[in-house]
Amino acid sequence: MMNNPLTDLENLKTVDGYSAHFMDAEIWTPVIQRLCRERGIMITDIWAGTAGTFPTFILDRKFVIKFFGPLFDGAYSYKIETSVNSLLAQFPGIPAARILECGPISPNVNNWQFILFNYLPGQSYREDLAKVTDPDRQAVAFQIGEILHILHSLPVPESLASLFPPDPAIYRARLNNWFLARLRCAQPQSPAGLGLPARLAGQAADFLYKSREDADIRSPLHLIHADMTQDHILGDFSHGHWQINGLIDFGDCMAGDIFYELAPLHLDFFDCNQRLLVKFLEGYQAMDFPIAGFARQCLCAALQHQFNVFSGVFERHPELAKIGNLDQLAQTLWEPD
Repeated sequence: MMNNPLTDLENLKTVDGYSAHFMDAEIWTPVIQRLCRERGIMITDIWAGTAGTFPTFILDRKFVIKFFGPLFDGAYSYKIETSVNSLLAQFPGIPAARILECGPISPNVNNWQFILFNYLPGQSYREDLAKVTDPDRQAVAFQIGEILHILHSLPVPESLASLFPPDPAIYRARLNNWFLARLRCAQPQSPAGLGLPARLAGQAADFLYKSREDADIRSPLHLIHADMTQDHILGDFSHGHWQINGLIDFGDCMAGDIFYELAPLHLDFFDCNQRLLVKFLEGYQAMDFPIAGFARQCLCAALQHQFNVFSGVFERHPELAKIGNLDQLAQTLWEPD
């Protein structure tokens, strides 16, 4: 009697089991083979993609399959990713993988769903960064600005309006709740904490309170990627120059503003390089920035981000840890020279 390939998914019901096994190809290969076979797709090679929140596998360098389960709001992320990617398919100016198939992995399993994408060639920007020249980094920053300008002009899909309504009051409350949840972490520099040295973390609540009036100058809410890190842009070298092939991982998309988008983009993707920030803003057609309060609002968004966007920043730039207050940190990070 053949074993049921879905039985091994029971190991992924707990956080400990999930963390240990969610990227195990041995668990997922029978599921992937069955899903492909049912759709008339012949595959020979299956290997794990870059580990993120959800299991992701590359199939013959032709397809990518991603699974969403009951942990970590899988159903929520699945709905966002399917809705946003379906919208992006209508706009070729935003390079992204296209959904080929999606749905439950089995009629008898309602808590696991999958998305099958076409494969985008290349590696993440993080993997290639050491080989990317400074002129190419500036060109990439400019192109990201152009791409996000298009993305931010798109309407929030109607299917997602109930999940993140484009209402400024609801948006500000959501950010504040994320901040408070992370502020309560016992270790300020833990992955779930603020990621700041203790001296600066202790100033965060007061900094946000004093900056509340600047919220009125924020740009209107629109669809944003919300996790623009070096891991989420793929590309490769063409004639010696690094080229963007596509953006990936739209599962954290939300209704937000440019400040929230800039938090991971500047702190991770640009690694705090202000020249790259300026190039991005040129591509974004946002050269009316910096406006009054720009640097403070960038820092406010970073403090209230869902994720610890300061992860690794103070280790890579130890001079920042010597800064005495958050106003100075905001100016140092976000005020172009």
